[in-house]
Amino acid sequence: MPNNATAVRHGPIPKANEERLWGQVVKTEGCWLWTAGHRLGYGVFHVRDSASGTYSTVQAHRYIYEQLVGLVPYGLQLDHLCRNRLCVNPSHLEPVTIQQNVLRGMGLAANNSKKTHCLRGHPFDLINTRSTVKGKRVCRLCDRIRHQSYKQREEGAS
Repeated sequence: MPNNATAVRHGPIPKANEERLWGQVVKTEGCWLWTAGHRLGYGVFHVRDSASGTYSTVQAHRYIYEQLVGLVPYGLQLDHLCRNRLCVNPSHLEPVTIQQNVLRGMGLAANNSKKTHCLRGHPFDLINTRSTVKGKRVCRLCDRIRHQSYKQREEGAS
């Protein structure tokens, strides 16, 4: 089973799980807040398999989305449009690619992707920007200045 898949089927929530599930949700005007356990900022829910009696741990927002809306397409993950990781309101969740989710966020990759100019103020455009092997953007003008400065230091040392 893929990493982003849960072990639940789309359909009615078994009664035992349903009572426990909705007892952990506080519905506000916007977000539906998960009040039970959480891991890495996301709510978690222990789903009981009535046939075997075993439990599996799933992300609460994903479980509710799959029960009320449908399965999350393979290769996609749910983005919290409200930016609240404890929100389980399906209308606040959108299936997106990992890249879309990262770039919509507030982390280092998202912040760097939004930059339009280098530290010296040169534009990051098609002509002035190159990519390193690791995918980092480099300003060609700053690169040229660094290289010239290095050459001058080397010539002065000899």
